[in-house]
Amino acid sequence: MSFKTFQFQVVLFMALVVMARGVPGLSAEFTADLVISEHNELDTMKILVKGYDYRLEDSNHDGQIIMIQKKGVTWALEPGSDQFRELDMAEEASLNPVAAWENLSYEMRGRSGGTDTIGDYECEIFLYNYPEDSTVVLERWYTFELNFIIKQILNNDGSFGQVELLNITPGELDDSLFDVSPGLSSSASSDIKPESASISSSVTATAPAGRRISAGGELRVAVDPARSTRVKLKNLTEGESTCRITLFREGEPVKETGATHVNTYALTYRWERKASLFGLQLHVDEVVVKVDLGVVEVRVEPEPSSFDDTHLREFYLPYPGGQFKVDTTRSLEITMTGDSQDGPVSTGMIVVGTGEYVNTVYQFEPIEEIQFNLENGMSKTWNFPAEKEIKDVHIKINEGGALRVKMWQPR
Repeated sequence: MSFKTFQFQVVLFMALVVMARGVPGLSAEFTADLVISEHNELDTMKILVKGYDYRLEDSNHDGQIIMIQKKGVTWALEPGSDQFRELDMAEEASLNPVAAWENLSYEMRGRSGGTDTIGDYECEIFLYNYPEDSTVVLERWYTFELNFIIKQILNNDGSFGQVELLNITPGELDDSLFDVSPGLSSSASSDIKPESASISSSVTATAPAGRRISAGGELRVAVDPARSTRVKLKNLTEGESTCRITLFREGEPVKETGATHVNTYALTYRWERKASLFGLQLHVDEVVVKVDLGVVEVRVEPEPSSFDDTHLREFYLPYPGGQFKVDTTRSLEITMTGDSQDGPVSTGMIVVGTGEYVNTVYQFEPIEEIQFNLENGMSKTWNFPAEKEIKDVHIKINEGGALRVKMWQPR
């Protein structure tokens, strides 16, 4: 296989999720054990793959945790019920190990590493390094036969981890295993209403930011050029919506990189989502998203770095809010700023606590509940010491509210 072909594949891998969605003609079906080794801990999950969708099952918590990745969205089964809840990007990064490992390469450069055989599968090897250093910190083994990455090794500044598929068993899988439609949870079904007010003019903001934009409108967001930026789009109409993303550096459009050549996005059905990540190597300081057709929810957020020791997460969070896992061994700081386009005030509650799975039911034990009432532009910070051993954060937003959220856990 030629080096140019390898280059194309690396770019494809860095642009898409682990499922390699853009590769046509491949639709493997198989089950396997997903074995993850990180921080001297070993965890095993069952993974079921059908085409470009996958299902994760974890039974190591006195119960069963199920996640389904479908059409680029991860859904989690609500404990003790048959309802699935759609995860936002921050939750996916912390709860879905497949997505978390894929995110490792977003700030890296990839190249060919030759070929290898793992079990019965011939694999292409891909090597990744940071732009400022040629040292390989991430290796991946990809097999065309399954259209999947079956092994990854991370070795970076003393941080070592590995994920590998074992006991791979090809075979047809029933569509029902990947179905999230029976009884969507209230948090998913009560998402942003398509008939809600949208903006058809130009709006300026600073990341993280989000707005519902209709045809003719645009969202201009100032971003940190030293961080990667993710743009998330959601179609809010029954028909097609289209929009364009333009990146700027020091007032001029960024043109010299292939990452910006395809900047027009078509969303063909209601609730369809698409996301693009623009790496810190682009040094982008402004992102402009213009909607040409329909109505689109646009979010522009700094991408969490897998190597940020402070576990910093910043995101835009509209009604109804979200749930987040945090490190129980660290202190926690949460800063929230009111930022709703539907009203002058955002109200709701922060609930922090801990819990465990008992017979498939997650027993959540609240530690502290805090009511908030934030006018647009008003910020407030809450600090929780490590001694509280907080494991879960629930941010519940009342209808009509939206927040800019910063969560971080310094040592």
